[in-house]
Amino acid sequence: MNRLFGCGAVVSLLILGSVSIQAALGGGHHVEVLEMGFAAAPLAVAESVAAISENTFAGLYNPASGTGINRLQVTSIHSRLSDDIEIFGLGATTPSDGSWVTGILWTQYQVSGIPLIAVESATPTQDVRSSGNATYASHALTGFCSVAMSPKLSLGLSVTGFLNRMGGISSGDGWGITVAPGFLYSVSSDWTVGGYIQNLVSLSSWATGTTESFSRFEHLGTEYRAFGAKWTAEYVVAGSQFWTGETRIGVAIPMMPWLTVRLGAYPTHYTAGVGFEFDRIVLDYAFTGNSENRLSDTSRFNIGVKL
Repeated sequence: MNRLFGCGAVVSLLILGSVSIQAALGGGHHVEVLEMGFAAAPLAVAESVAAISENTFAGLYNPASGTGINRLQVTSIHSRLSDDIEIFGLGATTPSDGSWVTGILWTQYQVSGIPLIAVESATPTQDVRSSGNATYASHALTGFCSVAMSPKLSLGLSVTGFLNRMGGISSGDGWGITVAPGFLYSVSSDWTVGGYIQNLVSLSSWATGTTESFSRFEHLGTEYRAFGAKWTAEYVVAGSQFWTGETRIGVAIPMMPWLTVRLGAYPTHYTAGVGFEFDRIVLDYAFTGNSENRLSDTSRFNIGVKL
């Protein structure tokens, strides 16, 4: 119980910090957040990571999946999806007393040169249209906590506060907050199941005074260790549309003590990557390509330092 109180206190402080910093800001524009993932290692296995137990980026995925971390780790992320889209990230994850883990992650993506057509009502029967380019930046601060309730069961919670800024032909600010709970259960020494609800609670506010919530995504996954590799699978459902979800699969194969090869598959495209671990340094690389969406053709890098 003390672990839950400690975890709740950490997350509560992060909620208050995010809200107090952003509460005075508003916004009048909505730009859909691209679901592209952030970290290289999860992306290399098609983000089928709901059931892994040592996810440094647990705050971006299943918040219960950080309980396998046993050392303080600081990680940075960088990716350029095209000439005008960049992703950055910086996070730190630390174990407490061996039974719970906390972490904080700052992520940002910037998009420039967005072609827009702005429509303004000149009269009740006539609109004035103007075209041009806009820039968009999203900054998010995520805090998460993973708690080992028993040797088999772990629970987690993540809270994200974000600030969106838009400039150019259309400008304005918006802020919001999302909450995601998760669980991890070890069926055996080789088999783990896990799940989390992305955007279980969400709220965003804009300068016009309007508020809205984000789509809820439910993730259920498994990890099985066999033939010296970790095999993962995950099913993702949008809201209550259970039969219209998508399946993601992946495999992480240790080739050497310091080298891991990762492969993954979304319904429409494949991913691949490698990971290097040298004592205190962790390097990960991932590539994904999708002919249906040029924004998904990207190389992703992250580097971590274990302290």
